Amino acid sequence: IIPGRIIKEKYVFFYNLQENKEAREIAVYISSRLGYKLIEFVGVIRKIYYPAGIKAFEGPENFLSLLKYSDFVVTSSFHEVAFSIIFEKQFYACLPWNNQRVISLLNLFQVQDRFIKDVKDVNLTRFMDYKIITPIVKYEKEKTIEYLHYAIGI
Repeated sequence: IIPGRIIKEKYVFFYNLQENKEAREIAVYISSRLGYKLIEFVGVIRKIYYPAGIKAFEGPENFLSLLKYSDFVVTSSFHEVAFSIIFEKQFYACLPWNNQRVISLLNLFQVQDRFIKDVKDVNLTRFMDYKIITPIVKYEKEKTIEYLHYAIGI
């Protein structure tokens, strides 16, 4: 269901679900350091004018396209962290509250350093190694499918 690339140039995709000021500072810093455009996707629905670079929710297809083709992700959302791992993105998670699920997920995939609270914690020379992460994702997926088969009696 994911359409092609919406934004042609390189960009940082920032999903600002919790309207997090610190996460926005991190996203702005990363996009300026990398020289990439910043695309902010807001998690609240309001009838307001959105400035350039900020997208209102346009459906799951566009959301997934923006994530899939992004060059870096900053998020204040659990689900965006999960999708970032699935799509093998370099990312940072910054959540001021309701963050225990994110911390557990990052611990599971051994990328605890991807949870930050301040722009001074950004390190653009340290990359996530998906050669290590992808086998864990595969194992957890197989374990989940096995459990679902057991739970529904297949």
